[in-house]
Amino acid sequence: MKKLLMCSEDMNGWKLEELLETVISELKEKSKKIHDAENSHLNTILENNDKICLLLDMAKTVQEETMFLIERAQYNKDRNM
Repeated sequence: MKKLLMCSEDMNGWKLEELLETVISELKEKSKKIHDAENSHLNTILENNDKICLLLDMAKTVQEETMFLIERAQYNKDRNM
């Protein structure tokens, strides 16, 4: 199975933070399209989409912090060589 995320063995994959941002953007676009639809479950669907976007955004923030720490560790390693 082809890996989805970028790693040291496969630089052609997605950066997790970029993938999360893409999913968030697409989900927000879908929410805009259904916003005008008439459906008794519409509010729940929109609220669920908002919750998902919020959670994905939190995951993106965690990943960005992780990448900052990895880059800092690599910088310190290279500096001490």
